[in-house]
Amino acid sequence: LNAEGAIPAESRQAVTNADVQLIDGKSAKLVEEGQVSIISFWATWCGPCMQELPWFDKFHRKLGGKGLSLRAISTDGPETAAQVAALVKQKKWAFPVVHDKDGQLVNRLNPRGNNPFTLVLDKKGRIAYVHEGYAPGDEKSYLKVLKTLLKEPK
Repeated sequence: LNAEGAIPAESRQAVTNADVQLIDGKSAKLVEEGQVSIISFWATWCGPCMQELPWFDKFHRKLGGKGLSLRAISTDGPETAAQVAALVKQKKWAFPVVHDKDGQLVNRLNPRGNNPFTLVLDKKGRIAYVHEGYAPGDEKSYLKVLKTLLKEPK
């Protein structure tokens, strides 16, 4: 890891892009070309996720027009699936949410199935930062990494 906590560029692994369906029915790319991407796995029943996601909403609102893309991937199973859209609406989160109903994204990018689990990708779609769990203060580390990655060339 470099001084900002990111994986050095030469060691970063690319993520295969995919089409995903957002909970509003729209289609999107998992990774936005040329943008720094946050891919955050969460669930409605996950307490630490509920502490972390408001920070991601702030980052999305503040940096969304400055090269940051965010995909919040809900890992909710059939028993809590109906709560995903209602919770997003209640919290007034502005970021795009994907419900990984069949677990394909979890299997590919979060094999241990942890919540919260976050990948931050550089502008070339390579994993630059990986974070499991959430504790107050983690948002400072995220912000440092995001600012560093946003300065990198495309």
